[in-house]
Amino acid sequence: MTGSASASKLKLRAALPYHSARVSTAPRDPAERELQAYHRLADTVGLVPNIRRKDNLLQAAIVGGGTLPCVAIGAIWSGGQGALIGALIGLVGFGLVSGLVIMVLGLVRAQQK
Repeated sequence: MTGSASASKLKLRAALPYHSARVSTAPRDPAERELQAYHRLADTVGLVPNIRRKDNLLQAAIVGGGTLPCVAIGAIWSGGQGALIGALIGLVGFGLVSGLVIMVLGLVRAQQK
C-alpha cells in the first residue's frame, strides 16, 4: 500500500461510526460508581434492598392495585373479617408477584449492560 492509500483508508475508518473509539459510560464520581455497583449487585444477585425509585413505585402500584380488589372481595364475601383476610392474601400474593416482576426487570437490565 502506498502512503496516500493508507491515509485515505484511515480517514474512511475514522468517518465510520462503528470504527470510532468507545466512549466510557462509567461515572467518574466514586460515590456514583459505588451506587452503580450496588444496583448491579441488586439486579443480578439480589438479597439486598432495591433502592431504585422506579422499581419501588412499580412494586407499590402492583401491590396496591392487586390488594384493593382482594379487600373488596373479602368484604363482600364476609364483612370486616373477610376484608382483613383479603388484605392479607392480597399483600402476600401481590408482594410475591411484584417481586418476581422486579426480579425479571433487573435481570433484563443487567443483560443489557
